[in-house]
Amino acid sequence: MFKKIIAACALVASTSFAAWDYMPALPAGMGQVVVSGQYADADPITQADAEVGVRYSLLSWLELYVKMDYRLFTHVDGDDAKVDGLGDLPFGARFQFIPIFNIFVDFVAPTGDDSYNDDDWTYGFGLQHVSLYGKLVWATEIGFTIYNDAADVRAFNVANEWDIILGAFVPYIGLNYVYAFAGESDDDAMGYDVFLGLELGFTERSSIDFSVHFMGDDFYEDWVFYGGDSPLVFNAAFFYTF
Repeated sequence: MFKKIIAACALVASTSFAAWDYMPALPAGMGQVVVSGQYADADPITQADAEVGVRYSLLSWLELYVKMDYRLFTHVDGDDAKVDGLGDLPFGARFQFIPIFNIFVDFVAPTGDDSYNDDDWTYGFGLQHVSLYGKLVWATEIGFTIYNDAADVRAFNVANEWDIILGAFVPYIGLNYVYAFAGESDDDAMGYDVFLGLELGFTERSSIDFSVHFMGDDFYEDWVFYGGDSPLVFNAAFFYTF
């Protein structure tokens, strides 16, 4: 039960603002749209997702977001597993209480296709911090997620990302560590996600982003991909700021 819940919610397109970045909220009256695609290979399992989302800062200290995900396919040994369709609906808010610190809250409404989504809400919250050292940006996040009340599934994550600002080119590297447990079965799992990426701004308002994620340990191999190999995930995104 809990493995299915994790699989629906815990891939690279996470429910938190990390899906965009760990950086400060947008200025008041500004927003951003993201359109992205993701391909994951965890032999014998492969899957692909497409996603669209929007975030908007109502006030200098309040940013809201909503996203929509669609799973294009899930294959096992090359055969269609019939695990696809609309994903659950994530939405949330970020509160910028000082320039380098913010807190966020996340919710995921159970609106997705029954083939890989459960009829349960997901809740999350956490703290984000950003430090600037010349052209180097260091962003961190500490988060806690409740994936399912009935199965008592919980997960902690600690994430770090380092960006190098080289004009329109922003290469980055990061590490996300996850510890999850399911109280109903007295089971737990750990996982890591090491990622490399490049953001390229080609106008003042638009940019593209490419990243590759190397995942491992029980959380991603057993809980997310049901015993597949260490997942390799490719992500591409387009951003437009308005």
